[in-house]
Amino acid sequence: MLFDLSYVPAPEETSEEIASMVREMRRIGMGRFLFGSDYNILTPAEEISALRRLGLTKEKERVVRENCAPWAC
Repeated sequence: MLFDLSYVPAPEETSEEIASMVREMRRIGMGRFLFGSDYNILTPAEEISALRRLGLTKEKERVVRENCAPWAC
């Protein structure tokens, strides 16, 4: 199972909600998360900036940014 991280985290999410989401991401495994963009809401550059709010290490952020859905790559 793969998960799309478009519009994650949402601007209104609290630091506690973000921390909870990151714990689940780590439990599931970063390799299952794909970078995504809801382009009509945020541009890809804005999505990358939003991803930084997750507080991932540079390596984990790279893994997510480089993950590509099998049907798209």
